[in-house]
Amino acid sequence: MHISFLPLGDKDAASTRIRVFILREALCSSGIHTTIGYDASADVLVVQKRVDKTVFRLAKRAKREGKLVVYDVDDFGDALAYCCSPKYLRKVMALADLVTTDTQCRLEYIRTNFNPLHIVVLPNAVDYYAKECVRPPLVADDKLRVLWFGGIKNFGMFEKHLSSLSAMPQVKIVVVTAPSEEITKKYPHVEFIHWSLEQFTQILQGCHISCLMHDGTDIDRAKSNNKMVTSIAWGVPAVVSDTPDYLRTAKESGVEYTVFNNEKQLQQAIMNLRNNEARLAYLDTAQPRIWEKYSPDAIKSIFLEAIDAALKGKSAKHSVSSSLFRKSVKAVLAPFRMV
Repeated sequence: MHISFLPLGDKDAASTRIRVFILREALCSSGIHTTIGYDASADVLVVQKRVDKTVFRLAKRAKREGKLVVYDVDDFGDALAYCCSPKYLRKVMALADLVTTDTQCRLEYIRTNFNPLHIVVLPNAVDYYAKECVRPPLVADDKLRVLWFGGIKNFGMFEKHLSSLSAMPQVKIVVVTAPSEEITKKYPHVEFIHWSLEQFTQILQGCHISCLMHDGTDIDRAKSNNKMVTSIAWGVPAVVSDTPDYLRTAKESGVEYTVFNNEKQLQQAIMNLRNNEARLAYLDTAQPRIWEKYSPDAIKSIFLEAIDAALKGKSAKHSVSSSLFRKSVKAVLAPFRMV
């Protein structure tokens, strides 16, 4: 089995790191051959988000050669338009044998507006190359360190809650992003730290809880639970907004009491996690469920199952090669199936 990826960016881009490089590492650990860049010998071509004239030509070539063409998209609006125009988005949706996306909200949008041949939700795996859930050393709790992290373009969703957080006694607000000088001057009481791939998990584990929200536009509300599951897996409980993927994940992880939809609930959710015993109880409940559903191996299995299903829909002229490829997919999946 050979899978070729055409990624949007490199490992510093969260979307590419999670949906290509972390997935690829899990695939390689199961003996599946993968490459970055177009490879004529591959059985499957995965195009991650970016589609331009060159990428679309490669996708059409792969289709002509009988390869399974997968298009992975986890953004819409401006975040997608800069790397895939509406014209090419419609073209690749029509061409792809399989479309993967990260949330149910996005799946419903894609199905309504593009009606692709086959589409599945492929959740985001826990980020930063986690091998298991961990418990970091206890952080001194003279002040409760509350962390928000994300792209600066999303800072506005956190900014509107800053006054409520700042009013809480013995709370230190930490923000990991790419801050502008204007923002740092505006909020001198906030500890701003520049994000880096190498240092992020250490910074995360130096905080007591994370505070994460998608309570913005419809595009914001459709975002995935990745920051939440990543924070929990690395040992930092998350307080999250009452938005679709966060609420669903909080319910399935047994920590619905840390979901908020107004300032009073936000403050109460943070108060619920002020002492170390409460945070440990949160992790005892949530971590096993998070790892079961969002570990890289769990996402790899969903990915391979989706490929297997898409191959069954391939045309009769590719039936022999598709059958052989499905057998190899099933061989890889066998150890992960429930007996």
